[in-house]
Amino acid sequence: MDGHVNLGHGELFGTVRRERHIPGVALSHRIAAGNVAHHTHDDAHFVWVTGGDYVTTANDMSHKDGPIFVYNPVGTTHRDHFADGRGSFFSISISAERMRHWQEGARMPNEPVHVRGRSARGLARKLMQECWDAPDSPLVLESLCLELIGAAGKNTEGITPAMPAWLNRAREAIAAQSTEDISLSRIARELGVHPVHLTRAFRAFFHCTPGEYLRSLRLERATQFLSRTRRSLAEVALLCGFTDQSHFTRRFVHAFGVTPGEYRRLTIM
Repeated sequence: MDGHVNLGHGELFGTVRRERHIPGVALSHRIAAGNVAHHTHDDAHFVWVTGGDYVTTANDMSHKDGPIFVYNPVGTTHRDHFADGRGSFFSISISAERMRHWQEGARMPNEPVHVRGRSARGLARKLMQECWDAPDSPLVLESLCLELIGAAGKNTEGITPAMPAWLNRAREAIAAQSTEDISLSRIARELGVHPVHLTRAFRAFFHCTPGEYLRSLRLERATQFLSRTRRSLAEVALLCGFTDQSHFTRRFVHAFGVTPGEYRRLTIM
């Protein structure tokens, strides 16, 4: 492949196996294309290599102690590729506009780097799992992305010793809209805080991400429907904000160790 190529938001070389989108963010798991041209990315993106021999111009060779995980800022021009044209990778692409806002709360590198640290790598794995498993809310992906920005960058705001009053209001806002598709960025804007700071504070004081909290609320609501009503499992799934019954069942089994039907038989009044 000859010449120079400009890649827009979410565009990468390779065949898509699975992808998800939320406003300003595109996540995809891909099989590598053969030859890769010299190219420029309009957005910022992370690349988690899941197979193959990846060749990159990113700085800091300390990645050799684990899987390759690269961050490329907005406007990166390079020819990163797989040595023999064969491999697979998971990408997290963040639009230039969204990145400008998010990185205000965590100074991100201004050149390609290998991302170090177990926290950031763990978040990349979680995002890949969510991409394959169909998250029950955009908030789940959004909060993980914000945590990743906080883990990969240099935080500009510290966590105060005492829990700020606005954090309880954030949790209440999530609870009040737990069956809807809500935006963490919108909640942060209404409270006058940065979304990266909100996500870090939520983890520090409540020991979970906003997305994990939302999922727990939905599952708790589901247990009430299962034990107190005769609604079908499909109805319960939709009433609690899950995409469908099979998705609801997977999440329920993961949380409680039994299927929703088994839970109902054990608890029905």
